[in-house]
Amino acid sequence: MKRTLIFLLLATVLGSLFASSSDISQAKERVYQLQTKSYLSGQEEVELKELLTFLEPVKTQRTNQRKTGDGVTAGVNRNGRTVYSATDVPIPITEYNLLYESTINIADVGAITDVNCTINIDHSWDSDLDIYLVHGGVSVELTTDNGGSGDNFTDTIFDDEADTPILDQPSTGAPFTGSFQPEGFLSDFDGMDLSGDWILQITDDAGGDIGVLNSWSLEIMGGTPPEDPVLAVFP
Repeated sequence: MKRTLIFLLLATVLGSLFASSSDISQAKERVYQLQTKSYLSGQEEVELKELLTFLEPVKTQRTNQRKTGDGVTAGVNRNGRTVYSATDVPIPITEYNLLYESTINIADVGAITDVNCTINIDHSWDSDLDIYLVHGGVSVELTTDNGGSGDNFTDTIFDDEADTPILDQPSTGAPFTGSFQPEGFLSDFDGMDLSGDWILQITDDAGGDIGVLNSWSLEIMGGTPPEDPVLAVFP
């Protein structure tokens, strides 16, 4: 407790921008430990409040810089749905508070009735990542600050109809293979035209850990299927 309050005091005096990545990582880990306890003492409640105050500038600070890819892909038909995969990956995630973007540009047209999103990301601290899917001016929160100190998102499918929410998933659940409800609602895209840019946005909101966006894809129901659906073979 004393050690925690000492570096919090130093961060307050010097400013959060001067806090080391190790201090940030320690603070985030301690927050996770406290938030997952069934009971907090009065002293622990004070500690948690101080830690969250310390981390808030780190969480909210953003830059206007962007690292952007531009991927155009044709859809492939799978069980009545059309799958679109990014072609501008891999994209290294090496700096915190920098917005990374990967784009799938879809030429097919038609109204959307359902969207699922699959991601594959290597990263050594999952809860550092804030991930959004953006299309046509609509932004859907897939996951922010979930997974604790767990590593990676491997074949993680965001699906409104999944049984398990990604929200508050612990580090023991990593690498989150399978289907999870996103924090937002992919149904926000329902009824929109599927054509145009779909952008996966990723921000690492703390220093000390790096990663890479290996791949991601969309599975969309609705619209006009591709003229030649036999573009790939799936098991």
